[in-house]
Amino acid sequence: MITNLGAANKFEIEYLNKSENWSYVEQAKIFYVPGYFIRTCPEAVFKLAEHATTTKKIFALNLSAEYICQKFGDLLMQLLPFVDFLFGNEKVE
Repeated sequence: MITNLGAANKFEIEYLNKSENWSYVEQAKIFYVPGYFIRTCPEAVFKLAEHATTTKKIFALNLSAEYICQKFGDLLMQLLPFVDFLFGNEKVE
């Protein structure tokens, strides 16, 4: 697996909070969030997760990389009650 933070590196909560963007959130039925967003914008991850829970939508999280679990374990533990599907990758050496 090759790490590429891509859009996660530039994402800010203000983008999600714009009404024209939040309308897409309201229309969505499933949310799939890469774990990299926990590192770069945890506020957005929790906002989506809480929205998914309160509106009975599906929230899926991909752990993305081993360091996400190691460095952000406390945040992940807080997020897990909101997660319907959790994805991870086997470490390949």
